[in-house]
Amino acid sequence: MTRELEIQHLNEHHAMKKRHLETQHEAESASQCEYTQRQQEELRKKHAMQSRQQPRELKVQEAQIRKQYRQVVKTQTRQFKLYLSQMMQVVPKDEQKELTSRLKQDQMQKVALLASQYESQIKKMVQDKTVKLESWQEDEQRVLSEKLEKELEELIAYQKKQKAILEEQIKK
Repeated sequence: MTRELEIQHLNEHHAMKKRHLETQHEAESASQCEYTQRQQEELRKKHAMQSRQQPRELKVQEAQIRKQYRQVVKTQTRQFKLYLSQMMQVVPKDEQKELTSRLKQDQMQKVALLASQYESQIKKMVQDKTVKLESWQEDEQRVLSEKLEKELEELIAYQKKQKAILEEQIKK
């Protein structure tokens, strides 16, 4: 009877250890899942904030490019006026009107070409920054997913090892 009681007590003790280990593993797994969700949510928030900030940064850069364009146009206009006044002094009066209209037409074409170049530069910058941000965010998401997956695999491997050790002890 004593032997049976000892065996019964030992079986209950092993069952209790097994339940405790299973409960601990469930808690660890739940905690890991919560941690994973929290990390992914923080990354989503970070990316959303970056995406909201991007238009501000792009507007600042776009404003700088437009300012640069205005300065170039002012410089060209000053140079055009100087050139026009020099040409007016050299050219006879009857040809001045024709020369003025031709030079003004050339000047307008140059300014239009310059404007299209600056606009295409702005569009290219916006597109590059958007693609760069999106690809960077995707890379960051992939790295985080791989890290979290590795952590989960390590946890599962550790839990399996603990369970195997406990079962080995129970067999002894």
